[in-house]
Amino acid sequence: MRRVMTTQTLCPIVTRPSLFGRSSFKRPISSTVVSNNSELGSPTANDARQLLLRMNSRPGSVLTTLMQDNGTTTITTTTTTSRSLDKYNIDWTKMYRGQSSLVVRPNSTQEVAAILRYCYEHRLPVVPQGGNTGLVGGSVPMAREIVVSLEKMNTIHNLHDNILQADAGCILQDLQDYAFQHRCLVPVDLGAKGTCQIGGNMSTNAGGVYYYRYRSLHANCLGLEVVDGTGQILNLSYSPRPHLKDNTGYDLKHLFIGAEGTLGIITKVALWCPPLPTSVGAVWVTCSSLQDVLGILALAKTQYMTEILAAFEYMDHKILRLVQATHATSVKLPVDIDCEGNHRGCDHAKYSILIETHGSDEAHDQNKLSAFLEHIMERNLVVDGVVAQNVGQVEEFWKVRDICNPSAAATGYVYKYDVSLPVDDFDNFIAEIKSKLNSLPLITQYPADDLQCVNWGHIIDGNLHCNIVSVGKFDRDPLLMEYVEKCILQAVTKRNGSISAEHGLGQYKNKYMNQIKDHATLQTMRRMKKLFDPAGIMNPGKYLPNVKEN
Repeated sequence: MRRVMTTQTLCPIVTRPSLFGRSSFKRPISSTVVSNNSELGSPTANDARQLLLRMNSRPGSVLTTLMQDNGTTTITTTTTTSRSLDKYNIDWTKMYRGQSSLVVRPNSTQEVAAILRYCYEHRLPVVPQGGNTGLVGGSVPMAREIVVSLEKMNTIHNLHDNILQADAGCILQDLQDYAFQHRCLVPVDLGAKGTCQIGGNMSTNAGGVYYYRYRSLHANCLGLEVVDGTGQILNLSYSPRPHLKDNTGYDLKHLFIGAEGTLGIITKVALWCPPLPTSVGAVWVTCSSLQDVLGILALAKTQYMTEILAAFEYMDHKILRLVQATHATSVKLPVDIDCEGNHRGCDHAKYSILIETHGSDEAHDQNKLSAFLEHIMERNLVVDGVVAQNVGQVEEFWKVRDICNPSAAATGYVYKYDVSLPVDDFDNFIAEIKSKLNSLPLITQYPADDLQCVNWGHIIDGNLHCNIVSVGKFDRDPLLMEYVEKCILQAVTKRNGSISAEHGLGQYKNKYMNQIKDHATLQTMRRMKKLFDPAGIMNPGKYLPNVKEN
């Protein structure tokens, strides 16, 4: 969340609108579930009735196509159409589609426990779902699993001593607005903030633009209330007055953070929210080489803005040209990316950087930022640049960054890769992927000219979003996807990187787990899964590799 006080160059943080719109293009969808447990069944009309009873027959708590309207109030209030269930069955990328005919919407932890207890006893598979904004198919069914939507569990309980307590179904934007009223900052910020839920953020260990400054959700989560795969409620340091320090027993909450709903369902969250910065600075600069970007990053981290650096976002100009082509009427780039280098003799600008600072002393921060800009200009590290002069300009900077993903999606089918690498390997990694794409016509009939490799990400923490856009083609090519995935996997693993920096594994990347994790580690993960989810009902077929892939 960015909310800002108006100053010349530094301002407190402003809320930027969510730009996480849903694209309208069609893609092939997956419908086959691959589960490690062949004993799981499909829900029936009787299961729908039983689950409705466990939520006190509350209207709207169960949505299903399993029951026919027989004229009674109970049945009428729960019967729906398959089209109405599409929002729960289809993921944001339109790449994955389940066939669930039963969605339950509890409004309390006790109801979640009753649902999971019933599903455990009757061996019915369950998919926990938050805002359904994921990019790896982790929050939608693979077949006919029961969807447990947390959308009705959206109460913000309190914020005391910088500790925010809320239900898992609370929208991230709502939490940010609430925290702002209490002069606090929610330590995670995403482009999907207007739709994603804090429980889903926790379940995927979401990163975002402030990861470097405020660290991961592991670092900021003080407590969770969860329900495991047997329907048992676990209080993991969640209390009416959570403690900053609790050194009693195994810290089990960390097992559920990033587990993607495979161990249970997070129902309540206690989150540390630091004080709201009283000054925020923003600057946009362009560079002619990735080495210059890294030079600026090093100077910002170690010399000029060490204590105030909050975000450092990188975009190549290929993605910014797609932003221009697809959203020219709604966004304006801060600088002209097509101009020649200025009087310092730089080449054409190829990269843009968005830097944000958070501090508590406006004059001090102003001096730091001014000295930093002067220094990088003297060293010819930048081609052009602009400092935010008001709240609106800060908003415009972030609007460009946030719209990169929708711009790529509006151009063609996007083969998306969320990788983590040492920052000094970015250049060679991107060059290797582009070289592999140029070799594509020698291997397949796919013309390389139809593909664009566009990149952006949180370079400050080594997180690169590498996207291969099939220009003008909106259908997935399985052979091309297989080739590109192989290239990405090889390029990442030989650099000791990660194939999932923040997007998670879901049903998209779990197949690679055998290649990136050793056998002993995977077996330990499976034992942990068996402990919390002995029947294997929680989000089956995702996260861990399927048995047949061993």
